[in-house]
This record gives sequence, C-alpha cells and structure tokens, in this order.
Amino acid sequence: MHPVKGSYAQRIFDFRLSMATIEVEHSEFTPLPGISRKTLILDGEIQLQHEGQEPFFVRKHEVAQYDGGWQTSSVGKCTDFNLMTQGSTKGELEGRILEKGEQVVLPRSEHAFVYVHTGRIAVISGVTAEVVEEGSLLKADTSSALIILKALEPTEIVLVQVQS
Repeated sequence: MHPVKGSYAQRIFDFRLSMATIEVEHSEFTPLPGISRKTLILDGEIQLQHEGQEPFFVRKHEVAQYDGGWQTSSVGKCTDFNLMTQGSTKGELEGRILEKGEQVVLPRSEHAFVYVHTGRIAVISGVTAEVVEEGSLLKADTSSALIILKALEPTEIVLVQVQS
C-alpha cells in the first residue's frame, strides 16, 4: 500500500496491491466507491458480473478493469492479483510468461513492482544481480537505472507500474 502509513479500512491510499484466492463458487466483491480496480487472474478463471451489465469471463493472465463502486459478483474459483488506485494515481498490470533465458527490460515508472508467481528470475541492474524466487514481490527502482529481468527457468510474472 502506498503511502506505507495509509489505511485500507479507511480507504486512505494512493494505490494498493493485493492477492486473493476465491475459494467459493459464487462471491460478492467488497464495494469500493472512488477506487479503480484491476484484477489479473493468476490461476483458474471467473465470470464477473457488474450490476446492470452482461457477465464476462476473465481467464488466466487476463486483466479486468472496473470501477470499485460497481456492485460486482463472480462465479468460479481463482487466484488473482489486484491493483487498486484512487485520485490522480494511475497504474498498469500485466501478466507475462517467460521462457528460460528470456529477458524483459522494466520500463521507467514512479513505482515499479514485479511479482514472481512461478519460477525464478535474476534482476540485473548495472553490474549487480539478485535472484527473486517464486512467491516474492520486488519493488524496483527504475528511476535511475536500467533493470533487466531474466528468467532462470520457465517463469510467470506480474508487472506493475504506478504513477501518482
């Protein structure tokens, strides 16, 4: 959550990242008026229904973008990764599948994050490299240095970019 001293309960934040596992066949989403939501499916699939709109499916690596104030329900089970923003804060969320050895250059962003869903990556910045394991979230400083991600094995990642 940003800022760190923000509060989800009081809806005091510029942006919030979260993961959720929907374990029941039918669920109602928490209404979040004034908040923009992006949901990326990591595993499984769901059918989303916003009040007064046609239902639609969201499958693995697809992103659904919607108004948090909409009455939203889902059918199906999944694990998802979420980006919530409000005010002038905007963000992008993207799922990627990398083959062993494949590289991705992180674009410059005020706030950049990489979540390693499966596999492992090397994060290369200048002459240093760090290994990031499955299940880890990395906050990357792309403001001053070029950062390259290299898959050390077949890997699924989520890329997040946020601008306040």
